Amino acid sequence: MSKTTASSWQHQPIQNPTSAAWQVEIPPADVSKLLDGLRPQMMEDKWFIYADEPDGQGRTAVHFCRSWTGDEIFLLNLVAAVDASRALVADQPARLTDIVWEAGRMRETEAKQTARELCTNLLGCRFAVDS
Repeated sequence: MSKTTASSWQHQPIQNPTSAAWQVEIPPADVSKLLDGLRPQMMEDKWFIYADEPDGQGRTAVHFCRSWTGDEIFLLNLVAAVDASRALVADQPARLTDIVWEAGRMRETEAKQTARELCTNLLGCRFAVDS
């Protein structure tokens, strides 16, 4: 499957963001799944998920948007191990640093639970225990 990018689907950023720290390790086997994202294949697919390219320190954001409206609902900031060319180091874990979501839609615990469920159910990612 090819990497989903911001240009793969129409979307708009979170309009009224709020955030919370979220220190969670992503196992090495799941980092590429998270960064590859998900492009909807049919109308019933409810989510468009894509990641920004990592910067030189491996910082990136994974965006979760509703496919029908294009509204961004969550953004997960994480740090992954990258080499000098910013390519992912496959055998290293990544670490979530925080979650950003649309203020007023839900509380922090619901935002984290929903994001975790989407990562598990749609992308096949298993998060380590929160620290």
